[in-house]
Amino acid sequence: MPKFITTIDLPKASESDLENLHKELFNHSFKWELHAAKSKSYINDQEVFSIEGNVTLQEVNHLVLNAIGKVSKECSFFVMKDKRGSDLNSN
Repeated sequence: MPKFITTIDLPKASESDLENLHKELFNHSFKWELHAAKSKSYINDQEVFSIEGNVTLQEVNHLVLNAIGKVSKECSFFVMKDKRGSDLNSN
């Protein structure tokens, strides 16, 4: 099954915004790859999630856009297919 990884950049997100984003993504079977806690030790406020299953890149983009729509702050994202993860699962 394909695995997709998405990085979401939320430079002005509040803790409430992050909770809403997490809730939406977790409801659609996304898992945390990297959680950027709101602390000075992080260079930026990026959240990294993954989803695995019978989904297409377009479906993943749609799910992420819907989740971001719940956050009323400025944000950006990108999605990539993890070919390494897919190859490991196909053996």
